[in-house]
Amino acid sequence: MKRSSTIDHLLKSWVSGFPLGLIEKVIKRYGILEPKETFVAGVSGGIDSFVMLLLLEGYNQKFGMGWEIIPCFVNLGFPKARPERLLTAFRHYGFRLKILSEGIYPILKRTRKNLCFLCTRARRKALVSEVMRRGGFKVALAHHKEDVVEALLLNLIYNREFATMVPNQGILQGRIRIIRPLYLFDRELIERIATFLHYSDLSHPCPFQRESKRSKIRSLLNLLADNRNKLDNIFFGMKNIRWTYLP
Repeated sequence: MKRSSTIDHLLKSWVSGFPLGLIEKVIKRYGILEPKETFVAGVSGGIDSFVMLLLLEGYNQKFGMGWEIIPCFVNLGFPKARPERLLTAFRHYGFRLKILSEGIYPILKRTRKNLCFLCTRARRKALVSEVMRRGGFKVALAHHKEDVVEALLLNLIYNREFATMVPNQGILQGRIRIIRPLYLFDRELIERIATFLHYSDLSHPCPFQRESKRSKIRSLLNLLADNRNKLDNIFFGMKNIRWTYLP
């Protein structure tokens, strides 16, 4: 993309300091990106994916990485989805958004089971197909610290597994990689960046949100929201496992 006024504003502000440094830390620590790569960035209209896209493009232009970043929104056919609003908003910020259609809503409405899994699979399928069509092999998703902790508890409580999202994940026998550039970001920092850049949340609410296991875990985590250290302790505790005290 051409250098936009938003990117100029970002690079001249405090955002070009710590946040871009944190992106760089994720890139280098986990080896998620190399120069001259083409990859898809999944966007939902929410602030997480918007901030991810802006920071990646800011880093791209500041350090001359030569990336071709393809922002994509997957339209699942939800009744209140308004893809045209996203097209207009992202154009304002200098991005050409690609709309991918994956009309799974009627199926979700019929089954009412494994909704999060089916929805995630449909989105991922659309994004993977697009990046392969473009000759790339990486899909960037905007999961942050709280999402990682949420997935950890979800797997532990419902699946009896101690597992979560990883920053650089191979799928399809390693032919495609899912990368998470915001892996070390707090939700609070993401919100500050979005506010600074005058971006409002344009995502549409999931019509099945109240029924999901994920929403129950989110409610549980909200009880810890009064103390930032509690979430950080869970996040960093994943690297500090004392095997002697486990069966």
